[in-house]
This record gives sequence, structure tokens and C-alpha cells, in this order.
Amino acid sequence: MVWWSVTTPQLVPVVRDSTLAIGFGGLVAGDAAPAIAVSGSMARDAALATSAGGLITEDVFLSNNVSSLVNGKYRFDNSHWKMAFTGFFLVGFLAMVSSVHGYSGGGWTNAHATFYGGGDASGTMGGACGYGNLYSQGYGTNTAALSTALFNNGLSCGSCYEIKCVSDPRWCLPGSIMVTATNFCPPNNALPNNNGGWCNPPQHHFDLSQPVFQHIAQYKAGIVPVAYRRVPCSRKGGIRFTINGHSYFNLVLITNVGALSTALFNNGLSCGSCYEIKCVSDPRWCLPGSIMVTATNFCPPNNALPNNNGGWCNPPQHHFDLSQPVFQHIAQYKAGIVPVAYRRVPCSRKGGIRFTINGHSYFNLVLITNVGGAGDVHAVSIKGSRTGWQAMSRNWGQNWQSNSYLNGQALSFKVTTSDGRTVVSNNVAPGGRSFGQTYSGAQF
Repeated sequence: MVWWSVTTPQLVPVVRDSTLAIGFGGLVAGDAAPAIAVSGSMARDAALATSAGGLITEDVFLSNNVSSLVNGKYRFDNSHWKMAFTGFFLVGFLAMVSSVHGYSGGGWTNAHATFYGGGDASGTMGGACGYGNLYSQGYGTNTAALSTALFNNGLSCGSCYEIKCVSDPRWCLPGSIMVTATNFCPPNNALPNNNGGWCNPPQHHFDLSQPVFQHIAQYKAGIVPVAYRRVPCSRKGGIRFTINGHSYFNLVLITNVGALSTALFNNGLSCGSCYEIKCVSDPRWCLPGSIMVTATNFCPPNNALPNNNGGWCNPPQHHFDLSQPVFQHIAQYKAGIVPVAYRRVPCSRKGGIRFTINGHSYFNLVLITNVGGAGDVHAVSIKGSRTGWQAMSRNWGQNWQSNSYLNGQALSFKVTTSDGRTVVSNNVAPGGRSFGQTYSGAQF
């Protein structure tokens, strides 16, 4: 295989005096290899969140980036978008969401709302705003992911909204809720705005945690019309600052897992790909050997800083934001950022490809993980026991969706990776399945 440096816009054979680097941040996630995130677009961290509106929070890509709030750049969730080695500070807000009655806010604006994250809201943890564990940070389950039009490149993180279901007596419940913006709901341009592309610009859309959605609408509704207004946030205690770093690098509110820069992330298509990385050309900080990592997150650009001084993940930079433990296998902690050489390698996985199925009757959102071989999935088809093969559309990262009604049917999947290889997993999900379950299929 050929090693590539990360110092130039294009892939070139490794050069000894390469200067661009790898950053670290976060904890290792995943069961096969240390997790990394790629800079590129939005991503979310760890347990992938599912949504009737198509929001996802993935471990892929996304380590929360503290630059998100301060500089208006983001990285998705469990989406943790994180950019290492820049002198940002992130203000952590205590979030408390509760039912609200008669709050004296501003005028009401029409929008729509869906839900994601499961009945216990576990899939909402993390998020593009970089808050990490929403329980420990005080936000709880009354949270929302905002569409592009509302998210404002991350500047809306921490803002509070009162929301009520309107104009649909079949599904609406009385009362209103107060939520805090903690995540980003990515657009799905493959689907129309009124049928799956709920978060496409210029839509105003809230992807709520499932528990809080059920305070204003019935679960079976899936999506409902709502009215919303900005309201002051009520917090307990003072503003929280979580400080990390070293003597010459203070990073406030850092989250877990590494990420890929925009040039490598490829709008989420690189999620699941594997890389071998070694530190080069810096004997003061480099350690011998190499590491194997999996792309699980996105390292967002920070256009307010130059590419060689804080804007490490700006296009067209090739940059890896590694979890701290794996970074320390190839370089000393105090280095902060080091030049590296990398190459794509096959992914070695134990067991079969995993399919985590979420959504509702007319919206099947499938998170595909533990993929061997090339690792990054570029096409998926689904087949019910009473249907033929149907192409799925990519929602975000490695979340793939189908709007077909497949209840009561055993499901088969056809998965194609970036190298053109295809594997078929027949009848992996039984007809009596429940949403939120994970099934194992064949493997490359």
C-alpha cells in the first residue's frame, strides 16, 4: 500500500517534512478499532439517534467541536464535533425542559416536529452542539435538534423554545413544552421537503427527543404541525466551564471521539472506513509504530482561523482528530498536533454487519455498523418478505432510510461498499421485530 501525507490538498506520497497534523480529543468509541472522525460536514457521536424526521447522531463523525458555538461552525451527534488544538472556549449551559403553561414569550411561528432517540432518549446524547452527555450536563430529555434554517451554523445551540402542537386534532395533545437546542437535524436533499426532507432548507423543523414529543402529540403521528417561539432559558446554578488541555493549550468543554476533516469526511460517506496512521518527521514528539482507526465522526472547519494555526480541519486540509488514548500511541500528549502519514486499509470486524432499525410504520431508519472490508457503505437496498428489492436513500452518515410500509415482513438487506463489493443478508430482521433493535447479518 502507499502512504499519504496530510499536508497538501490532494493525496500525495508521504513527504518527510510534512507539517500538517493530527489532533486528539475525546474517548475511544466502537468495538473494532479506535474511533476517529473526519473533517467534512456535520456528524454526531456515539449511539446513533433515529428520527421520524431523519435526524441522526452518530459516533461517526462526530466529536463535538468547541468551535461550534463560539465561531459558528459545527460538528454533529452524539454528534460531538470537536476540533483539537484551537484556543476556543465553549460555554456549557445547564438545560432544563419542562411543560410550560402561559409563558410570556414572543410571537408564534409555524413549523413541524418529529422525534428521535428512542423512548428513553438515549439516542439524543451528544449532538452537534458539543454538550456530550445531556443528563450530566443538566439538559435531560427536553431537547431538540434544529433544521438548517434554525441551527444557524451552531449559533443557536443553547437557545430555548416553547413549542405546541397545532391544527391537527387527531394527533395533537393540549399544552406546550420548553426545549433546549442541543443538536442539528441535517437536510436530506434526496427527499422532498414535505415527505422525508423535513429538515431541508428553508424548513423550520424541530426533531425532538421522543419523550418530550409525546407531551404534545401522540407517538403514532410521526410528524405534526407545531407553533414555536423563542423564550428565555431558565437554568439552575451558574454557567459551567469544563476545561481541558495542557500548559499551552486550554480547551473548554471537550467531548469524546475523533473525527475527519471535510476533505476526508466526504459528507458522511467515509463513515466506517479504516486508516493506518503513523507520526512522522517530528522526532521530538513522535513515537514508533502505527495505529488503526475507524472514521466515526466529523471535524468541522473553523474558517475564522488560518489552516496552519487552529483551522486544522478547514478544506482542503487532510486532518484526523483522534481520540486522546489512541493519539498517545503515536505521539506524546504535550505535542497537541503532529504531522502524520496515513493510508486506507481493509477493516477487520468480528461478527456480521449490524442493522439497527428505528423509525415507525412508514419510516424505517437503519443504522449500518460493523462493516468489514472497505468499511464505508455507499449503497443499500431493502427487501420485505412480500416485496422486491428497493433502494434506500442515505439520511446521514451510515443511516439509511426507506419510506415503505414493511410492518410484519422479514427484512433482507443488500449492502455495497465503496470498492463495489456487495453482500446480501437475507431475512435478518423477523416480521415480529420492534423498533430500536439490532440484528446481525452476513459479512464481507
